[in-house]
Amino acid sequence: MVKHAHWTWLGIGLRTAALAVALGTATAAAAQDGSSNNGALVLKKFGSFFVGGRDMAVPYRSGNFISSTYEQPDVVKVDQMYVQYMIPAQQKHKIAVVFSHGAWHTGKTWEETPDGREGWVNYFVRQGFSTYWVDKPWRARSGFNAHTINAVARGDASRLPTIYLTGHAGWAAFRIGPAYPAANPGVQFPLEAADQYFAQLVPDFSVELRGSPNAQSYPMLNEDMGILFAKVRPAVYVGHSQGGAELPGIVSAHPELFVGAVSVEGGCPPVADAALYQSHRIPFAIMTGDYTNPPAACQAFIDALNAMGGSGTNLWLPALGIHGNDHMMMLDKNSDQVAQVLVDWIEQHVEGRHK
Repeated sequence: MVKHAHWTWLGIGLRTAALAVALGTATAAAAQDGSSNNGALVLKKFGSFFVGGRDMAVPYRSGNFISSTYEQPDVVKVDQMYVQYMIPAQQKHKIAVVFSHGAWHTGKTWEETPDGREGWVNYFVRQGFSTYWVDKPWRARSGFNAHTINAVARGDASRLPTIYLTGHAGWAAFRIGPAYPAANPGVQFPLEAADQYFAQLVPDFSVELRGSPNAQSYPMLNEDMGILFAKVRPAVYVGHSQGGAELPGIVSAHPELFVGAVSVEGGCPPVADAALYQSHRIPFAIMTGDYTNPPAACQAFIDALNAMGGSGTNLWLPALGIHGNDHMMMLDKNSDQVAQVLVDWIEQHVEGRHK
């Protein structure tokens, strides 16, 4: 385990120190009464829809000859984004929460843990928030542009799209353990359900879509997220890993649509963006788990934002007394406790500024 550096805790600031006290009280109460998984989940509405996308004409509908039926031209929808949502029967908060997954993952990230416990979307609904979660473009139920492959098979294009994968290699990268199946001491990940976790990892086209090996947003995602936030606003964005790294580009494209932004182990915006977050009154938080330190660059952005009168918070879980969390903290055995940290942050730093 990485030693918890003292400078990081000092850098969080007095406001987060006060938050830690409040979080300790709230999370302890939640753990005692089991409120996060207690009884039926009562909803006003449960559903799904798509946002964005474009019509694209294709000269054929398969990469190899199947029958004359599929040799006919067509117009297909591509680049759309799938959104699922739950609205609680008792909606205690006017602000909704939108969850965006990381690389190789889908909206499944937020739905249920590999060992069968309720996920963060359920937890937030139980706290009275409307929740929305996505499969990003070219991922899972959003589909992908199959013509980029069919055209190569037919000889009409020469380059296949870049698709990258992960499986057991993610075990170490996500700090579950040094190498599969070994575990870090005290890790909260449900090790007995590892097979269920690996089953949810999917091929990832994001390198192709952004034209870069670096995790960042891209026009298609910016457009789809903008449509979603315009539809469900006011809302807080919670992005995990790649979803957190995409946050700067998405917010910069539509700053007027966001009332809060959280990067869960996904890095921070550049310092130059601090004025944008301050002027649009967008509180920002970075959440980091155990076995690592918060990204050093994040504190510079948070300090700059706070110096301008904005709201930036460094939520390093070990500094808040919460230990054993890996990169996939929303799946960990203490996932409800971690979710409550975000609930309290939204209530204090987002709703407190937008009353």
